[in-house]
Amino acid sequence: MVQQVVRHVYPVARLKHIDLGAELSESDLVVLGHDWMIREAITNLLDNAVCYSPEYSLVTILTGDRDGQVFIRIQDSGPGIAPQDLSMAGKRFWRGVETKQNKGAGLGLAIVQSIMKLHQGQMEITSGDETSGLSVTLWFHSEPRENPTT
Repeated sequence: MVQQVVRHVYPVARLKHIDLGAELSESDLVVLGHDWMIREAITNLLDNAVCYSPEYSLVTILTGDRDGQVFIRIQDSGPGIAPQDLSMAGKRFWRGVETKQNKGAGLGLAIVQSIMKLHQGQMEITSGDETSGLSVTLWFHSEPRENPTT
C-alpha cells in the first residue's frame, strides 16, 4: 500500500525536484483496518510533505514495527510547525503561520487524526529546526501474521 501511495505522489515530487524515498521494512505483523482509510491517511501526509517541502529537498517514508506496533513515518524538509503550535496540529481548519501561503483548508491532519482514532492508533507529530522539517508517525496496533512464511 505504501509503495502505491509513493508512486501516486512521485510525479508531483519530481516536478519540485524532491528526493522522495521509501525505507520499507519487512514485518511479521499485520494491521487490521480499512485499507482505503489507511491509504487516505498516508496519501494526506505524503501530499502535505511534498507540498510544504522546498524544491530540491528530501521527503522520506519509513515503515517498521516496535513493541508489537506497526508504524508508518513521513519525514520532510519543510518548514515544520512552530513548537507553540504543535498542540493545535490535527485540529480541523487549523493552519500554521508557515502554511498560509499554500492552498488548503486545514483538514489534512484532522482527517488523518480521525482515521487513526477509528483504528485505535495514534498520530505523533514532531517538528525539528529549520533544516529538518516535520515528522509524522502513525502507530497502529497489530497482530502476528497467520503464516509469516507466505
